[in-house]
Amino acid sequence: MNNPMVNFQAGKFAERVAREAGADVGRQVDRAVRLALGRPPDSFGRDRAITFIRESGSGGLTEFCHLLFNLNEFLFRS
Repeated sequence: MNNPMVNFQAGKFAERVAREAGADVGRQVDRAVRLALGRPPDSFGRDRAITFIRESGSGGLTEFCHLLFNLNEFLFRS
């Protein structure tokens, strides 16, 4: 899940999230998790994601989207 195609898709997903949620990082996290996992983030995960995106600089949202693509919850249906 670290090949160029997945990285490209994470970037496109981040662009969509930013377009739909605006510049507010909390809204971006909420939207990305809802789109990727079909549920809202829990409060702990939301706070950690916001911190991660802010500390990662300009590519933080793309990195977070890539992280979502690598979650078991995203990859496998239970």
